[in-house]
Amino acid sequence: PSSDDPFAAQPRRSIRLWIVDLDNRPVSIRLNRVKPEGEEPVWVFSRQSVENLPALYEIYGPSKVERALPDWMQDEALWGLRTWEMIALPLFIAAIIAVAWALHHALTIVARRQKGEFATMMFRALRRPMTIFIVTFLAGMVTTNVFVFSGRISAVLSPLIIIGYVLAAMVLLMNVVDTLLDRLVVKTDEDLSSKEQEQRRGLATQVTAWRRALIVII
Repeated sequence: PSSDDPFAAQPRRSIRLWIVDLDNRPVSIRLNRVKPEGEEPVWVFSRQSVENLPALYEIYGPSKVERALPDWMQDEALWGLRTWEMIALPLFIAAIIAVAWALHHALTIVARRQKGEFATMMFRALRRPMTIFIVTFLAGMVTTNVFVFSGRISAVLSPLIIIGYVLAAMVLLMNVVDTLLDRLVVKTDEDLSSKEQEQRRGLATQVTAWRRALIVII
């Protein structure tokens, strides 16, 4: 540990390596220093850490699909990754891109078929965040239940999945606010250049300013 750590340069009999979630409770992975009778002291994993391994394996270990793969696909390939990961990762990325394109295309068709102008505007506002959310949800389900990638890949995928949910919420809020405010100000076939529309022009200017401020805040 660093010099600021209260346990720096002090002998310790137990070291916590990591904390892992198990059934909604944190469990520690610990090393304990023990001295067998007539032998030198040694470091071993704590009894509690070892007892938690079967339950942790069920959560974080390979899925049923991975266990069914042939042995050659489970051998180590490049950069510490297994052969199936080298094959599955590009296929996974390609599938995610294809699903995103198909969803966006389908929602665009649905938006075009709406009869009312407001319904069309709302569907167009919803299609991008819905696409991001559904794709992120599917990616999370696949990487949790079907193919559990190793630490190097999960260290990148896990934050990306969280970012996907946050991005979907932000885009949804921004698009809905933008659509509602645009609907409140003026219709596309209205002309605000006449003198009779001075009050509407002032309102349009204010709402436009508020819309830009809200977009920046979002």
